[in-house]
Amino acid sequence: MFLRPAPNLRIVDPVLRDFLPAAGREVTPSPYWNRLLRNGDVTVVLAATAPQTSEPKPSRKPADQ
Repeated sequence: MFLRPAPNLRIVDPVLRDFLPAAGREVTPSPYWNRLLRNGDVTVVLAATAPQTSEPKPSRKPADQ
């Protein structure tokens, strides 16, 4: 799930051992992230509004015969 910290909060990512960027990051669901969601410390960002974290893969062209 893609999460973004609430305004003016610095949230620690326990896996990467850094702060969750203000733009958000893809994280693996866990009790830690679920608790922060319940408390309103982070918000879920929908896939359509989440920034692209990787470049799109080029499409494969059929081999010449």
